[in-house]
Amino acid sequence: MAAMLINDEQNLGFLIAISSSFSRTAIMDKSAFRVVFAAAWAFPGILALGLPFMPESPTWLVLKNKHDKARRSLERLSGATEDIDTRLNQIIENVEAERRLAAEKASFVDCFKGTNWRRTRIILICFYIPQVTGAVLSSNAPYFLNQTGLDSHTVLMLVQVGIAVGLVSAILNAFSMMRFRHRPLMFFGITVCVCLYLTMGIAAAFPKTNASLLTIGVALIFTSISYGPAVGASMAVAGEVSASKLRAKSLGIGVAFSSIVSTIWTIILPYLFNTDQLNMGGHIGWIFFIMGVLMLVILYFDVPGTKGRTFEELDQMFDMRISARKFESYQFNEGPVDTK
Repeated sequence: MAAMLINDEQNLGFLIAISSSFSRTAIMDKSAFRVVFAAAWAFPGILALGLPFMPESPTWLVLKNKHDKARRSLERLSGATEDIDTRLNQIIENVEAERRLAAEKASFVDCFKGTNWRRTRIILICFYIPQVTGAVLSSNAPYFLNQTGLDSHTVLMLVQVGIAVGLVSAILNAFSMMRFRHRPLMFFGITVCVCLYLTMGIAAAFPKTNASLLTIGVALIFTSISYGPAVGASMAVAGEVSASKLRAKSLGIGVAFSSIVSTIWTIILPYLFNTDQLNMGGHIGWIFFIMGVLMLVILYFDVPGTKGRTFEELDQMFDMRISARKFESYQFNEGPVDTK
């Protein structure tokens, strides 16, 4: 639950930041931005005050053979009903298992061999999903919408609404991740994106009026609805599909891939929508619409749902080459395996 609420906290921070900026738009001197920057310094200071009181990671303490301190840390982190001894023993067993796996020689090349290549491919797909939802475009929303022709006041108002919608969506997603399966959530999130970017592209085909420009703006900011289910579920899958001994390496490949494609989009997008370059405006929605449709096809055939499966079960299912769409419903006593 705590991990899933990170997106809520990020959206809350964005909402505070954009609201502070919104209140300064009518001010024409240097204090317009200096006050906002100065106010932002307070938040790291508040967080820093709590750092001395944070308990150390029990797993890290076990790695350092400080089991007594690990027990005390668990007591601070756990609820009253949790069995501390059982939890500590699980951590010790996991650490020992990781040490045994580390002793086995595994290289990055192994991530691209046999069934491990299928797992790595799934991780790469999952790490590309944020780009399909338009994460980089959304992060440039104020500038992009201003380039389309909307005035700064309207742009900031739209961004405020978008962040507020994203905050509510993230809260709902925290609960939906516990209740619903991963594949339906990913399909839902990307389908919402496809519809919104289609709307943006169609609106851009009309003459530039307040109605068409507002439609482009509303379509973009409401993509925040899709970010939680699409990206949240995909990150859960990415963290679970790799083989245990290759998990660090395969996720490292995924993170590196995500950074590379994010950087590429960050460089390319301004050339697409800047008025002195291609000046695509809302027509950029067609690019993300096409990517979204392609991603839906790829998800159907290549990305399984892993909710409710143990790592041991996933290992067996990958070895048995069970098709992605059968992962969540497969029972081990079914008999013949459908690999198509």
